[in-house]
Amino acid sequence: AYEGTVVVSAEGLKPWPVRLRVRVWDFTLPRASFLRTCFQLMPGYLMRYHDVWDGHTPPGWNLGKWVGADARGIPNYFGYAEYENGVAEEKVFSGKYCAWISCSAWRRGDHESPRAALMTDLTLKPGQYRFRAAYRTEDATSLADMGVSVGGWRGLEASTQWRQASIDFTVAEETKVYFYLRLLSLGKVYFDDVSITDAEGKELAPNPGFEHIPGATAEGLLDKYRLNMLAHRASDMNTAAPDVQLDGETVRIDWTNFDRLMERYISLGQNAFNVYWARVPGGWGSVGGLGDEQQRRISAEILRQTEAHLAEKGWLDLAYLYVIDEPGADYFPQVRQVFEFVHSAAPHLKRLLTYGYGATRPHEPGRPKYAELAGCVDIHVPHSDCFDAEYLAARQKLGEEIWAYVCISAQRPYLNIWGIDYPGTDPRVLFWQLHRYGITGFLYWAITYWEKDPWKEPMTYPGGNADGSLLYPGKDGPVDSLRWELTRDGIEDYDYLDLARRTATRLRAAGKATQADKLEALCRADAVTTEWKVYTQDPQVIMAQRRALAEALCAAR
Repeated sequence: AYEGTVVVSAEGLKPWPVRLRVRVWDFTLPRASFLRTCFQLMPGYLMRYHDVWDGHTPPGWNLGKWVGADARGIPNYFGYAEYENGVAEEKVFSGKYCAWISCSAWRRGDHESPRAALMTDLTLKPGQYRFRAAYRTEDATSLADMGVSVGGWRGLEASTQWRQASIDFTVAEETKVYFYLRLLSLGKVYFDDVSITDAEGKELAPNPGFEHIPGATAEGLLDKYRLNMLAHRASDMNTAAPDVQLDGETVRIDWTNFDRLMERYISLGQNAFNVYWARVPGGWGSVGGLGDEQQRRISAEILRQTEAHLAEKGWLDLAYLYVIDEPGADYFPQVRQVFEFVHSAAPHLKRLLTYGYGATRPHEPGRPKYAELAGCVDIHVPHSDCFDAEYLAARQKLGEEIWAYVCISAQRPYLNIWGIDYPGTDPRVLFWQLHRYGITGFLYWAITYWEKDPWKEPMTYPGGNADGSLLYPGKDGPVDSLRWELTRDGIEDYDYLDLARRTATRLRAAGKATQADKLEALCRADAVTTEWKVYTQDPQVIMAQRRALAEALCAAR
């Protein structure tokens, strides 16, 4: 026990002394939580709000790629291509910078050709507008064009000298308009002096002429956010990727930067990460089928080398492949095809799948629709209100992992971690529920989804205040929400419970049944929650249960 005085001071007021007594429990939680976690940090929003960049794409723009399957999941719809992009300071049209896209490998698909584009969008009111850009190609064979979603396309004749082109268009009613600067073939195209103006000549482009290129890149900022996550016992989903290079069908992977970052974060408590660089078909709600034979060979080789490297580093148990999200039941055949392909190339790499409503309803207890995927999923992640305890317990006995997730559809009476409007007990009790159901991992889709300024508009995702936004952008890094602090406390609660469970197992093996019985009873925590929709909203109940766990753990030493 530690005692002392805290003095609170404020200008113009007398100092206020507060006597404080703190009890430090005589046990230590592990640096890495017992609960495996997957929280998505979204770097694009960080770069926008903190004015840093990724070193490739000019702020205000994105690089889009049309390769492989289309949005409906038709395999090899667009074919295969390898793209890079960046910013140059030499041979510009005007100003200091120009942007470029290059393609080093290109093969037409069964229906359309692959392509890549610098893209941006604006919500425009009715009126007349002009989209203008300067361009040049590296050689006389590179094909490029520019387009507006409401104004059509204009082909750009190959030219090694700068030329200018424009599209005039009309907006009939207020709508979101998309702008594209595309490369359609092998080769390289440069773009500069990009402008979007209204009838009065007002400039509307988010980064006219690509002239705003921040001096700082994203790595230092990302490190601040990831350290914040680890301090809250949360692991970033897409922490790092190796440098994958292709020479024909020869795959070469440079692990240097990946290893440097992962060694740092794993030592600080990261306990899970996504293998998102394997070029495996994915999607949200749907999934594309496998590509042509060459694409499959390349993907299989990336998977094979990835599994071998992670095994050598001792990180294979931390890894999962999460590229398909909430597939509808109509896409289960494609999910199985993709996951069986992954297993054939990397049999020890775990395949993670989230189960939303499309994979669940209608629901037959003990036989959810996602049971059709039995045998090809290693980490099952049902939404909290799609959790089929009977089926999932059977899969867990086979050695598969059972996680859970919440998102916008986790509305009362189900608990979540995102809702500003809900009691602060919700993020705490949710993790007691995870432990009660024997769930060993937790996934949340985004913590920095700042499509709107979270300081000004809490409903950053439609349908619920602050879904996707557990952190705020501060001057130099993240600012915690109270929900984020409570989520950390909830994960610590889970670790108290799991440490007690493990200690009870040890005590029982040592013949100390009375102490084991006490810890096991505390782990059930009936006063906190008994099932997904039955739980306390009294913080004193939660804290009393946590104190009882701590006292029992100290007594069991």
